Amino acid sequence: MQAALISKFGDDRGRFPAPDRVQAIAGTSPVTIRSGKSKYVRFRKSCDYEFRHIVQQWAKQSLRSSVWANAYYARVRPNCDSESHAFRCVANRWLAILWRLWQDHNPYDETHHLKQRALRSQPR
Repeated sequence: MQAALISKFGDDRGRFPAPDRVQAIAGTSPVTIRSGKSKYVRFRKSCDYEFRHIVQQWAKQSLRSSVWANAYYARVRPNCDSESHAFRCVANRWLAILWRLWQDHNPYDETHHLKQRALRSQPR
């Protein structure tokens, strides 16, 4: 799975200037449609389906070892239409994290990530 992710990201760090680009290509982020006073959010159909499958499987596997991924999955699952939708939500978060690590040339550290989440969630 790691090799598949690496091949999808490639080695050109300028290819994805922001995490939302990689999330859109992978099909994990929803599409928002606005028209007048109406706003609709729908499933992203235009994407790299192989990439979507890879990141959904990665998200599913991450539930075995990641504390925050399990907590996030438990929080979003009741609001999702399907289990696949919930895995896309987790994958969307993972892609944002992976993008940052890829840009900074850093390895993932769950402890550091949990500390950063705790700092961001504190009231100011």
